[in-house]
Amino acid sequence: YKEVEAGIARVVAEVFGLTWPAPPEVKKADLAVLSAERKQVLLPSYGPWYKNFPLPADIHIEEMSWVQVKELFSSELNFLLTNRPK
Repeated sequence: YKEVEAGIARVVAEVFGLTWPAPPEVKKADLAVLSAERKQVLLPSYGPWYKNFPLPADIHIEEMSWVQVKELFSSELNFLLTNRPK
């Protein structure tokens, strides 16, 4: 799984002109957001999968329907694909 995930992340970085591998600060920020998601969305949530997470990011996660999420994701993806570095 980790090998497949790394391959996908490498391609995404290449397509969007991002640094690969991502700097440690990016991973730390990603885990802080995941920690906030666990706290706000997944309660109650137990287990070792979040054992070494940083403190949750200081964000508020807005509840949306799956239709809203799909529309927002599609819109953002289309924007990024249209405006990606050539």
